[in-house]
Formats: sequence, structure tokens, C-alpha cells
Amino acid sequence: MKQSYKIVLLSGVVTLLFSTAAFGQAVFLARKAVGAVSRLTSHTQGYDVATVLLAADADKVYKTSVDILKESPKLRITSSDSVARTIEFTDGKQAASLKVSRIQGDTTQLIIGSSTTAGKEAMTPLVVDGIFRVCKKMGVSCSLVDN
Repeated sequence: MKQSYKIVLLSGVVTLLFSTAAFGQAVFLARKAVGAVSRLTSHTQGYDVATVLLAADADKVYKTSVDILKESPKLRITSSDSVARTIEFTDGKQAASLKVSRIQGDTTQLIIGSSTTAGKEAMTPLVVDGIFRVCKKMGVSCSLVDN
């Protein structure tokens, strides 16, 4: 009886230690990922996407994104949904979409994507620049990572 109690207790302690270590590593990785702008483009499949994790409130990131789009003379918002935190916008030639998601607490994911068409200029500069403009206005340090 005592032997099985010791084994159960030891198993519980080991499980607790490993789960704590794993959680700590996940927090460390998440902190390293904040501000890292990643981009994915495929001209053959027709998409251009940029994403970043921000240490900021999702509602503030959404509002900042709306404000930036409204201030831009080159862009026009075609639709927005403050509950879903989505925005669709255009530069008159191509369309793009933006989505703000609360990951946990004040960790927010910002995704901007657009379709690309053969023979038309890709919106990559517009998409990536949009991420950096939101980062700057939010006071968050962001940098483009090598894919």
C-alpha cells in the first residue's frame, strides 16, 4: 500500500514539474514571437498574407487599424465588423482583408491578407506596411522575420 502511494505521489510530482517547465517554455517562445512579422506569398496560388503577434488589447488594435485605414488617402474601407474585428479594404485595384484576434489576455494576432492576380502588382508592400503602421501607432516594436 505504501509503495503504491509513493509511486502515485512521485508520478504526480514529476508530472507537475514537467508541465510547469513546458508552460515556462511556451511563455518564453510566445514572448519571443511578439512583434515578429511573418509573411507568406504565393503568386501561383494567388495570395499574400502577413501576420504578427502584439502585446496589446485586441479592441485597441482593431480601432487603430480602422483609424489608419481611414487616414490613408490611397485606401478605402469596403466593409468592417467591429464584433468579429474584421475589415475589408481596397486601393482601387486590389482588395485586402484584416483580422484582429485576441489570443489570450493582451496578446493579439493581426493578420492582413490579399489576393494576387497574374500580371498585377502584388499588394505585399501594402500588406507588410500595414502591419508596421499598426505596430508603430500602438507603440509596439515589430520586425520582419526571414521565412
